[in-house]
Amino acid sequence: MTSTTPTEEMSYLDRSIRLFEVENPSELGDASGSMLFLGIYGLSLSPAERMGLVRAIQDGNALAVFIAGEESASVFDDLLQALSIEATPRPIMTKYSARNAKEAIEIFLQATWPYEERFDEWKSYTIVSYASPMEPLRAAVKRIVFGST
Repeated sequence: MTSTTPTEEMSYLDRSIRLFEVENPSELGDASGSMLFLGIYGLSLSPAERMGLVRAIQDGNALAVFIAGEESASVFDDLLQALSIEATPRPIMTKYSARNAKEAIEIFLQATWPYEERFDEWKSYTIVSYASPMEPLRAAVKRIVFGST
């Protein structure tokens, strides 16, 4: 997904989960075969930052994109607007949630799927914390994967 090394790797439903912390949209890269979770918590993004994220998401070729955090609705709206102008070559599922990290990760891992015709391409989950602390996302993933509280 990114040019950086994941901060941690796990697996869920026989698919790898890779966690990344990024500070800049340019750090997002190829997400082919992956379900992408983008956590944006505790930030106020400028329109230029939102559009940078939207471009990176479009270029990443994820199977599904789940945007979470306080800015999720505005980034989601910008993404839908961009996709209406320039569609991706293959369909992607999109969701957003302004819920806290724990609830958003639960929705992402337990109720987010790629389009049926792209299901066989699904190899991994990629969880990205954008300029936000990774720990709440990591703790939520571990709670689901390992059943810990």
